[in-house]
Amino acid sequence: MNFFDLLRAHARERGQAVATSSPRHRLTSYRKLWSRIERGSARLQGEWLVEAGDVVAYAGHGHADALVLWLSLARLGAVLLPLETPALLGAAGNLAERHGARLLLFDDELAAPEVQDDCACHFLSALIERPCHHEVRDCPEDPAAVSLLLLPADGAGEAQPCNIGALLHAAPPVDAWPAGHALFTAARLQAQVLPALAQGLPLALA
Repeated sequence: MNFFDLLRAHARERGQAVATSSPRHRLTSYRKLWSRIERGSARLQGEWLVEAGDVVAYAGHGHADALVLWLSLARLGAVLLPLETPALLGAAGNLAERHGARLLLFDDELAAPEVQDDCACHFLSALIERPCHHEVRDCPEDPAAVSLLLLPADGAGEAQPCNIGALLHAAPPVDAWPAGHALFTAARLQAQVLPALAQGLPLALA
């Protein structure tokens, strides 16, 4: 059973169990998390025309919906470029362009980054704020496919390509993570995020 099958099973068998919690956001159940991932996948593909292999940038501070964005993209075989540190946020438009992002989503409380005409820009809330009437097609759900490009905190150097299968291991989840710490780091994804979701446990987000 791959990672996406596990999430589906959690939503079906223990849907009311808490999936994510955060001081900034309400509790989210596994049923609601999976519903948001399905809606996000449909919007990315049907409305924003994201295809397998496309890069989508996220500029923000580890918002819970950024996790939904990543998992929605991973289902489609697309790739997330997270920009969470001050240096990366300050150069979000340039970094999105440099890495060929066709779309940039950003936390609602941030000012819209400046992007080129070939890169659309939306609030992160637009991903799931309203129903999407499209249905997902061609959804490989391959945990071994590259789904994440991790840049150094200062934006210098090469991006590290990652996939869910390589990041997920048997380490026990961590109950909490330091406030303000980026959501998308290999260490955090390995030690906290993916093990908790794979086991159907609550994931505490700062």
